[in-house]
Amino acid sequence: ASGIVSELSMRDGAMVTPGMTLMRIVDLRHVWLHVEVPEAAAALIAVGHPVTVRAAGFPDRALAGRIAAVLPEVSAETRTLRVRVELSNPGQSLKPGMIATVTLTPPAAQGVVVPQAAVIPTGRRTVVILKQESGGYRPVEVETGRSLGDDIEIRKGLEPGQTVVVSGQFLLDSEASLKAGLPRLDTA
Repeated sequence: ASGIVSELSMRDGAMVTPGMTLMRIVDLRHVWLHVEVPEAAAALIAVGHPVTVRAAGFPDRALAGRIAAVLPEVSAETRTLRVRVELSNPGQSLKPGMIATVTLTPPAAQGVVVPQAAVIPTGRRTVVILKQESGGYRPVEVETGRSLGDDIEIRKGLEPGQTVVVSGQFLLDSEASLKAGLPRLDTA
């Protein structure tokens, strides 16, 4: 076997018995990374999904890996799922106990994606301001999906190719002005 001796249990002149562990040899060419994923992101992870890993000791180097296992238990203290990532370790630079940042690559969005600034949550419903072909504007109720950085997935309410207002929501600064403002925008 080749690798790094991580534990040496025998000494010169010591008595050796059958079944005794003499040493542990670790092969660091491929490593497992245990990742704590927030419970809210559970729907985004699955075995086989790709990840990008950046170790704290090597922040300029990104390593590609894949989710090998999603362990079947949520930590009661941290509300996280434990995920095992397998990755190659070129140059054996990653060592046991190191800390890394992992970027999960979620599956592609299933609907239309818009900037989060375009979405107006009112408390009772979620709307976007849609630009009509005639030049007017109208509010459209939408069902949002997951957040994708600065964007958000729209599951229902919009069709691909429609144009939404991204800025200008500052004019609708309260529920009262939202109730009064949205009907005025509806020029349909």
